[in-house]
Amino acid sequence: MSFGEISSATELLKRIRAIAAKGYGLITFIIIHSDSEEIAEWLMTMENVLGGIVVANIEADIMKKKITGISI
Repeated sequence: MSFGEISSATELLKRIRAIAAKGYGLITFIIIHSDSEEIAEWLMTMENVLGGIVVANIEADIMKKKITGISI
């Protein structure tokens, strides 16, 4: 990671309310619960960079009724 990416990741972690992660084999599912659209957009960009990592803004998707229940 470049210095800029590390700084962005550090700032992101300061602003996130909760992170839950569970790994199984080579697959990692990460839920990031945030009320910031800016963070959600940044995560969508990072999702394209970080292969094999699924990122979801759960709060926004629940409000839009895209998700009604979550099972990990």
